[in-house]
Amino acid sequence: MLYSESSRLKSETPVARSGRRAAVGEPQDLLARVEAGSSPASRVGALLFVGGSSFFDHQVRRAQAHLRFDRRPSYWSHVAIVLDWSASAKSARIAEVALMPPEGDGQNPERNGVTVVTLDRYRDRARYPNLAVALLDPQGVPLVEGAAPAALLTPRLFEAIQTPNQARFRFRLWDWLAPWAAYVHAPELTQNPVQAGVPLPAAAFCEYAYSAAGVDLVPGSTAVSTTPEILWSTVLHWHDRLRKALGTVQLFEDVRDPGNTATLGEAYELKWKGSAAKRAKRRR
Repeated sequence: MLYSESSRLKSETPVARSGRRAAVGEPQDLLARVEAGSSPASRVGALLFVGGSSFFDHQVRRAQAHLRFDRRPSYWSHVAIVLDWSASAKSARIAEVALMPPEGDGQNPERNGVTVVTLDRYRDRARYPNLAVALLDPQGVPLVEGAAPAALLTPRLFEAIQTPNQARFRFRLWDWLAPWAAYVHAPELTQNPVQAGVPLPAAAFCEYAYSAAGVDLVPGSTAVSTTPEILWSTVLHWHDRLRKALGTVQLFEDVRDPGNTATLGEAYELKWKGSAAKRAKRRR
């Protein structure tokens, strides 16, 4: 297993001796490193971890704090599955269940909240300062009991993504958007969904797709309560279990906001300043 550099806690990286790889520098360095260190085929099905800096992302990251041994906010507020990354990262396609979908992305109950967008959405490193890509490469996977053969893993993933209602009674992704939306808007008035046993739909979607392919992303769990932090812990600490089903696990990470600093966002500030300037001009 290969790791990139993590900057907050040494105790979160107990296998640092395995050759961690730094991903620092310009905003696109992480994605360029992924492209340089992997093949297009190995990037299919990869998990994309995203940690945003908006108020809503801030609440999602805080909600997962009690899942960590240090009780600090998670690095991550979202996770998605890579569908196609054969060309540049800008045109790569990912499947997700976004708590804050972009306008016009077609999120609807018929698809259980699942949409397909481009990876370009998360390349703004001011808006999304934390990024990680976990390559779960099935090439050369041994045919162990319970694991999907390499030739079947990718088709099963795609089938599950294309039919997100197959296990809707267990993975109620659309329904779970509601309690999370209430929490991120008014956390002081709403119970933490994690403590109530409500998974983050984005993470539960990844669990659903991989479970349909015969791969358990949350080993030891008896109920669906998945969050990005739990998937991150699996990749970071339970990779031996994943290797039995997948053969190779490769992790690239670039964390630029470990302290979970919420911002208004540059677009909002520019809009506010522009409106103020117009009001001042009218008063003259």
